[in-house]
Amino acid sequence: MLSPPTIWNGTALLRDFSFKLEEIPVSTADYTARLGELDAALGPKVSVGAVFHITDLPLGNGIVGAVDILIHNPEDKKEYQPVRGNWASNAPFLNEQLLERVAWGREDITRISDRDFFTVAEFWQTVRQQPYAEWQPYAEPQTIRATINFQDPEQGWFGLSALLSDDIEYRQMLDNLNNYKHLARPGATVSLELQTAQQYERLYKKQMTLVPDNDTRLLLRRSRDTHTLSLEWGAFREHLEGLYLAYSAKPDGTTASIDEPIARVAILSYDPSIKTTMLTNPLLCRIDGESRSDLFFRLTIAGEVFDMNAGEPFSDSIAAKIAAKCDRDTPLQLDSFTMTGVELPPLSFLIHFNSFRNQALVRNELEVLLKAASGNTSVTLFPPALTDEEVQITFQLPKQTIVIVSIFDPGGSLVHLTEGGYSAGKHQVNVSRERVKSNGKYYVF
Repeated sequence: MLSPPTIWNGTALLRDFSFKLEEIPVSTADYTARLGELDAALGPKVSVGAVFHITDLPLGNGIVGAVDILIHNPEDKKEYQPVRGNWASNAPFLNEQLLERVAWGREDITRISDRDFFTVAEFWQTVRQQPYAEWQPYAEPQTIRATINFQDPEQGWFGLSALLSDDIEYRQMLDNLNNYKHLARPGATVSLELQTAQQYERLYKKQMTLVPDNDTRLLLRRSRDTHTLSLEWGAFREHLEGLYLAYSAKPDGTTASIDEPIARVAILSYDPSIKTTMLTNPLLCRIDGESRSDLFFRLTIAGEVFDMNAGEPFSDSIAAKIAAKCDRDTPLQLDSFTMTGVELPPLSFLIHFNSFRNQALVRNELEVLLKAASGNTSVTLFPPALTDEEVQITFQLPKQTIVIVSIFDPGGSLVHLTEGGYSAGKHQVNVSRERVKSNGKYYVF
C-alpha cells in the first residue's frame, strides 16, 4: 500500500486513474496524501484469512477489472536471516576513510550516537535538521544522498532519499515524508543513512528504534550499558558487540529481550581432520572479556539433539560421530542459548564445514602470500592488538566482500584460518592465544 498503483494496458503504463479499495473511492492523483487515512481504515482489518477487494479498475473501452487479495500466513522457509554484526548492525557507522564527522540532529541535546531508542518526537526533531558531512582533508568531496528507511516488520520496508547538493530537494523529501508519518510510531525502526550519490558507497548509518515517551529504554546509553559476547569453538568465532543483555517490560506485563534476535551462518573451510579436533574442544564464552562457563545451549545435527554447556567438550567417540555427519549440506545448528543471570537474545548459528578449498586469488601458503602481499590493495589491515587471552585483528573494507584471515607461525605452518562475509567498514576478528602460544614473529594475512 505504500506505493501508488499503476496499470499496464498493453502499450503504456497508466498512472492517472481512479478505483475503489474496499468501496473507498481512491484516485492515484492524491493517493500518497491519503496513505494515513487508508492505513487507519484498512490496517486493523489485516489478518490471516481476510480478503480485500479492489474494484472499478479502468481497463479501457468501458471495461473494468477487479482484484481480490487474500491474506495468508507466510511459508516457513526455515531461512536464517542475519540481523546483526558483519551483515547488519544497529551500531552507528561512519566511513572514517572518507568522512571526518557527520551531524544529523542535535547531538548535544539528544546524544544520538550514544543511544538506540528514541521517542517519535525525537525522530522528527532529528530528520528535520538537514545532515551535514565533513570530508577528510585528503578525500575528494562528492555528492551525497541522504536516505530515511523504515524497517517495521508490520508496516513493511520503505524509504525516501534526497541529494544534499540541493537544500530544496531535502525539504521536498521531508514534505513527502509527512505522507508516511503513520509509519513513525512506537515499535518502528528507522535507519538514517548517507551514501555517495554515484557509487552508493555507505558513508554513515544510524539506526533509531522508536518507543513510547515513558519507555525505560530511553535511559540506555551504548557507552555505559552495552556488552560484548564472544563465542569461540575451534575455527567458529562470533564477536557480538553492542548487546544490552537485559530485558524490558511490554505493555501486556510480559518481558522481552532488549536485543534483537541474532541468526548467523558460518562456513568453515579447512582440512576435515581438524573438524574432529574442534568438536573435542570445549566452546569458550566470554562477556566483556570475562570467561563464563554457565552458558547452556542446544546442538542439532541431522535431527539428533545434544544439550551442551560452555567448557564441556564431547567425548572422542561422540565427536567422531558428529564430525562424520556434518558437511556443507548438513550443518551444525546451535540455538536455545541461556545463561544464569543474563538475558541473552534469541541466538541461532548454522555451521557448515567445507573440505579445504581456499578461495583466495593465491594459494594460502606463507611463501606465496608473502610475495603477493606487496601488491596494491584498497583493504586496510591494522596492526594486531595483543591481550593475555586473544589476538585482535582489525581490518577496514571499502565494500562488502568475502574475507579470509590467516595466521602463520615463524616456521610457515598455518595456525589459524577464518573465512566469512563482511560488509563495508571496520571489523575485528579475535583469535585465542591458545593458537598463538609462543612469543616471537607471526604473520597475519
